[in-house]
Parts: sequence; C-alpha cells; structure tokens
Amino acid sequence: MLLKRTLSLLSFAFIVSANAQDTSITPVSNNIFLEPVVKKVTAFKDTNSTAGLGEYIKVYVANLDTLVQKAKTDDKRIILFINNVPMRGIYAEYLPECDDAVIFLLSRDTVSSASWKIFYAYPMKNYSIPVKISVGLEGGKCIKSDAKPFTLILVQIGMLIGSVIGIVILLLAFYFLARYSDILRDETTNINASYSLSRSQLAFWTIIIVCSYVFIWAVTGELPHITGSTLILLAIGIGTTASASIIDSSDEKNKMTRHQNGTSGGFIMDILSDASGVNIQRFQLVVWTVVLGLFFIRSVFISLEMPQFDDTLLTLMGISNGTYVGLKIPENKSGGGGQAPTPAPPTGGGGQPATPTPAPAGS
Repeated sequence: MLLKRTLSLLSFAFIVSANAQDTSITPVSNNIFLEPVVKKVTAFKDTNSTAGLGEYIKVYVANLDTLVQKAKTDDKRIILFINNVPMRGIYAEYLPECDDAVIFLLSRDTVSSASWKIFYAYPMKNYSIPVKISVGLEGGKCIKSDAKPFTLILVQIGMLIGSVIGIVILLLAFYFLARYSDILRDETTNINASYSLSRSQLAFWTIIIVCSYVFIWAVTGELPHITGSTLILLAIGIGTTASASIIDSSDEKNKMTRHQNGTSGGFIMDILSDASGVNIQRFQLVVWTVVLGLFFIRSVFISLEMPQFDDTLLTLMGISNGTYVGLKIPENKSGGGGQAPTPAPPTGGGGQPATPTPAPAGS
C-alpha cells in the first residue's frame, strides 16, 4: 500500500515538473506587425516645410521597412499622396544613407496631370495651400500620417510678375513689328499693302502659344507639356498660310487682277474683305479663331497647363480653314497683267467714235 502511494506521488511530481518545463521553454510571441506611419515632411534641400513643382520633398516614415517589404511582396511601387489624393506617376526614391525616409520629385507630366488638376483649379486665388502629405502603394490607400501640414507652393510670385512684364514687352514688340513692317501684309509692291488673313491667323496662334508656354513655365517653375491640340492648331495655321501663299503665287503667274494689289483699308476690313467686300468665309474664320483663342487663354489661366481640346472642335477649326482656302481660289478674276481692262471709247452716230468736246480752259 505504501509502495502504491509512493509511486502515485512520484508520477504526480513528474507531471507537474514536465508542465513547468513546457511553460518555461515556450516564449511569448513578440512578432507584432509594426504599422508604418509618416512622421515628418520637409523640403529635400533644407528643413523648410514648403516646396513647389520641380522640387524634391523628403518624407520620414516610421517602420518604413514594413512598407517596402509589402511593396516588394505585392510587386507595386510606393507613390505620393497629397490630401489623400494619389499622385500617379510620382514614385518614391530611396536614399542609401537614410533608412527611414524617401524622397519625391514634385513633377507634373501626362501621367500625374489629372491628379494635379485638383490643386491647380484657379491657382491665382491661392498662391500656396497647406496640404497633408502621406505615402502608400500604387492602387491602394495611403498610410497614417502624423506629420504637420506641408505648404504646397502653386504660384511663384516673383516669376509671375517677371513673366507678365516679359509678355507685355513681347506683345508691344510684335505690335510695332506688325504695324511698321510687312510681316502680316500681302506680298505686293505697294508701300501700304493690305493685311493678310492667313498670316494674321498664324501670328495669332504663335503669340498665344509662346506667351502661354512662358507664362506656365515662369509661374510653376516647370516646363509645361505640349499637348496634341497645341500642335494641331499651329499646324492648321501653317497649312492655311502655305496654301494661301501658293494660291497668290499662282494668281500672279497667271496675271490675275488681284484685290491684294490695292492699298490697305485698315486691318479689320483687310482680313474680312476680298474684291467684292466682306465675305462669309473670311468672317467665319475670324470668329472661330478668336473664340478658340479665348478658350485657350482661359484654360491656361485656370489650370496652368496647355489645353487639350476635343477632336470635334479641332475638326471644326480645320473645316473652317479649309472653307476659307477653297473659296479663296476664285477670289481674283483673270485680267491683263494685273491691270484693270481699258473701257471702250463711246461711239457717235453711225458707229463712229464720238469726238470729245474740249473742256473749257481752267476747269
């Protein structure tokens, strides 16, 4: 009996000892997921919390390695978020000497342009705005940000003033050039030749595009993207001017009586009129050019980017120019060496030329 009790006590002691050993060798797991959090945002070149297009910003992220590992696992890139808006095309760049921060270049191209439109709607109302900066995986949500608000510079004030002064000087120079030279006039031997509609339209689009390009670059500090609409409008103007020049050269070669050989009746009347007066094909071309030009300028001023027009609108502009070129061909009638025909002398009785009555002396 005693032996049986002794064996029972030894068995109980062994079980308790085994359980104690198991508890001691099973550690509590400390493998807790560390969430990445944005802690601070500064300009890359200094510690200021302001930056604009064309500049780098530095984003400090706690537990950055967790986000980097997830990006590698999901085969995605880390992008910038501004006010929770994903800035597509603006990717993180890593610093070898810094394992808790990434940098981003604030750039606006064809990929990120749609995202920037949210912030560049009427930029002249707010030259700079406070924004919340964060990061995240492309196609996903941004991570938590505890960073202080960052100031995003939309308009460079000094460059804005400089660009306006430069544009005014350019417009004044072009005005005097157009007024006192033949840059916009028809090719004739007259000193005061009439103004050419096709040349005026080409100059119109050239001035608008150049001024818009300089204005956007000066204000944002970044060279703007040239859109397809910009190239098409300039190409239409060049094509119209070339076609009109070919028609005029043909008229000269065929000794046509050209209305362009007359003297100027003023800029507006010259571009709207042919030999028979103001005509509809010239009028509609002028109207559509001015309307589309105003749309172009408004778009540049509002969004600070070169506009992209609808294909239908560009087709309409092409038809308008084509109509003008097509109806320009019969504008000039055939004659003798560009001189008006000499009227036949009046006849008297019997079909004989009438003898002119001499005018009184002194009349």
